[in-house]
Amino acid sequence: MPDLKNRLIVIRDALASLLLAAALVTAAAAVLLCLRARALPLYIPAGVDEPAAVIDRFFSALRREDFEAAYACLSDGASLGLESVPEDGAGARLWLAQRGAWDYEIADGYGLSGTGLTRRVTVTAPDFSGAGAQLREYVQARLEAEMEAAVFGSEVLDESGGYREELVMAALDEAIDALAADPSACLRRLSLTVHLEYANGEWKLVPRASLITALTGGAVRGVDPGTPGAAAESYGMFVNNLVSEALEGLVVVPKVYWLPETAAAAPKPVQTAFGSSKKAADTAAALEQSAALLAGKHLLWSPDAATEPGRTIKWYADETIFTVCWREKLDLMTFNFCEVVIGHPSQFRRYIAENSFQSGRRFKPTQMARTVNAVAALSGDFIKYRRLGICVYQRALCRAESKKLDTCFVNAAGDLLFVRRGALKSEEAVRQYIEDNDVVFSLAFGPIMIENGASALPKGRYPVGQPNESYTRCVLCQLEECHYLLVTVNVSSARATTLARVTKVLLGMGVPKAYALDGGQTASLIINNELFNTVDFNQERTMSDILYFATALPEGG
Repeated sequence: MPDLKNRLIVIRDALASLLLAAALVTAAAAVLLCLRARALPLYIPAGVDEPAAVIDRFFSALRREDFEAAYACLSDGASLGLESVPEDGAGARLWLAQRGAWDYEIADGYGLSGTGLTRRVTVTAPDFSGAGAQLREYVQARLEAEMEAAVFGSEVLDESGGYREELVMAALDEAIDALAADPSACLRRLSLTVHLEYANGEWKLVPRASLITALTGGAVRGVDPGTPGAAAESYGMFVNNLVSEALEGLVVVPKVYWLPETAAAAPKPVQTAFGSSKKAADTAAALEQSAALLAGKHLLWSPDAATEPGRTIKWYADETIFTVCWREKLDLMTFNFCEVVIGHPSQFRRYIAENSFQSGRRFKPTQMARTVNAVAALSGDFIKYRRLGICVYQRALCRAESKKLDTCFVNAAGDLLFVRRGALKSEEAVRQYIEDNDVVFSLAFGPIMIENGASALPKGRYPVGQPNESYTRCVLCQLEECHYLLVTVNVSSARATTLARVTKVLLGMGVPKAYALDGGQTASLIINNELFNTVDFNQERTMSDILYFATALPEGG
C-alpha cells in the first residue's frame, strides 16, 4: 500500500505540473492575442510615446521635407537618402514632384515581430512607371505643331528626315514639366509593414528598403537605406529609362541599369535568356543580341571556338550582361572557362553566407548562387574560415591581417587591384588604401598569378593553396573594363596542375590580370544555379562565400 500511495502522489504532482504548464501557455497565448488585438500594446511604459505617434511624426516630417526630424525617428541614426536629388534634370524634376505629392494612412492595430512591433501603413504616391505613353503623346503633339508652324521642313527635320534632336529634347522638357506640375493622374496606393523597436526609452522605426519603395511609387527597389544618395541615383536611372522608352524612334537615349552595392540579392535573370548547345556556332544569335554591350570588347570566345568535343556550351545574354561557359583541353589540362561582360561594375558582386562576415554558416555554392540570383558564379576564398588576409565586404573592413597573403581588391569600377603581402604595414594603411582606391570588396587567397600581362607568381613558399603541387585550380581574371574570365582547371594525371602551368596557359591567351582563389574541392564554376565544372570527388563542398555576376534588368521589365 505505501508503494501505491507514493505512486499516486507522484502521479498527482505530475498532473499538477502539467496543468500549471498548460495554464501558463494559455495565459501567454492570451497575452499575445491581446497584444495583436488591442489598439495599443500592453507593455508600453508610462510617459513613452505610442508607437503610432512615432510613425505619424516620421511621415509628417517627411511630407514637410524636414529630413532631420524624420530621420530622428529612425533607429541607429539611419537615413533613407531622400534628401538627395538625382543629377539628371528630368530625374530631379520628377523626384521633387514625387516628394511633394504623396500621402499616408496608418492602419489600426499592431502586430508582433521578434522583440518589436509592426503596423500597416498605406502610402499614396505618384507612380510614373506608366507615364512613358503620356510623355510620348505630349512630345509628338508638340513636334507636329512645330511642323505645321514651320515655313521650311529643314526648320524641324534633320538631314535624315527625322525630327531635330534639340526640338525633341525641348518638347520632352515641356512634357516633364507638365507631368511634374500635376502628377495626380499617376497616383498609386502601396501598403507596407512598418517595423518598430523599443530602445533607450523610446520607440524607433527600423529603416527598410520597403519604405523607400513606397515613397517613390515603386520606382526604387532594393536600395540600402544606409547608403547616401543611393535612392536618388536609382530614381535617376528609372527616369532615364522611362525617357528612353518614351523617345524611342525619335532620339536615342541609351538605357542604363545598375545595382545598389549593398542589395542582398540581384534581380532574377530571365530564364529564356539562358541557352545551351554542343555546337559553338549556336552562340552566334546570343552574340548578335548582345552586340551593343560587346561593342569594343575583345572576346576570347568565338562561334568558331575549338571546344572539347561533345561538351555542352552554356550562355546567357540580355542587354546588361553576356556570359558564355565552355571547356577546353590545353597543355593536357581540362580548363573550364566562363567569359563575362557586364554593362555596369555593380553587376560584379561578392556574397558571404547570410550576407554577413559574422555568419558561421556554410552553404553549397549553387545554393548561394540561387540565393543572390546569380547569372554566373565562382567559388571564392573561404574567407570566413581562415584567419589570414585582408577582408573588405560592402566597403567595411572586417579583417586587416596583411602580412601573409596577396590581396585582390575590387573597386567601384569593377577593376582588380593587386597588393603584395606585407605591402600594407598597418590597419591604418589598409583603411587608407580602401578609401584612396574606392574599394568595395576584397579577396584574400592568392597568390597574384598575372599582373600587367606578365607572370607575377611569388618565389619561394606561399602559405595557402600549395602552388607547386597538383591540385584543381580556381582563378579570377580581368581582361578589360567590365570584362572578366572565370577559370577552373581540373587535375590531370598526365600533367600536374601547378599554378605555374596554369599561368603559362593564361598568358598564352593574352590574359593581363589573374588571381588564384581557393582550389581543390572548393573550385566551383556555376551558371544558372548549376555546376559547370566537375568538382573533386563529385561532391559540392559547403563554403563561406562566392563571387558572382548578375543581370541589372529590373524583374518584370
